[in-house]
Amino acid sequence: MANHDPNFDGLFPETPEEKKAEFFGALTWYLEARNWAHDKMRSCPTGSPGFDVRMYHSLYFVYLVGAVDCVGGYLQGQAQENFSKRIWEAVRPERKGGYVRVLRNAIVHQGFNLTTAGHAEGTTLREYCPKAVKDRTGTYERPFKYLGELAEHCDGIVNPAIRHVLHDLDFFNPEPEGINVDKLQAFIRQADCPDFVKELAPKIIAENYPIWAPQMKATAIKNMRRLLGEG
Repeated sequence: MANHDPNFDGLFPETPEEKKAEFFGALTWYLEARNWAHDKMRSCPTGSPGFDVRMYHSLYFVYLVGAVDCVGGYLQGQAQENFSKRIWEAVRPERKGGYVRVLRNAIVHQGFNLTTAGHAEGTTLREYCPKAVKDRTGTYERPFKYLGELAEHCDGIVNPAIRHVLHDLDFFNPEPEGINVDKLQAFIRQADCPDFVKELAPKIIAENYPIWAPQMKATAIKNMRRLLGEG
């Protein structure tokens, strides 16, 4: 059994509200990274260094699957199973999305280079999907010719599915959650800052939270909707 370290007391999510906030923050990160990589894929110019081309395309699929797994991990029981099944069967119905997941696993665990072939279209590079990927479960043939086409297809399935989950779980409710002053004080006690800041900060934040919280919540919701293709 791991030793208890009191220095970390109060720093990890324990309440449903804290776990909800942690999940929303993690999902935001996965989607930010996925969308950044996708934008780089779309505009990847001819003459780009091979490292950059490989990085953009690899990160897209890593963070796409990461976002799906993040949502699946937050859900419970049958809802978790239904969500994952809905996603991967839509991506590749006859093989339950195996191509994308096996491609991602090969990138992460085997250092697979998915950008070994492509061609220039005007001033932009278009990379071919590897013709097939395989693991212990079988061989999966590419569902599209180009990785960009596959990415567009995946976003068109994943974005609405995640929006649906977030809506059903009330994540788009603009009403902010309450503040846990004890948790806040515990966090600030661990911070590397002067003692007078540790003394004043909890009081200042607690007094201003009713003003800040609705603005922060609205901004977070707006950003999530943007990441999921709304607006």
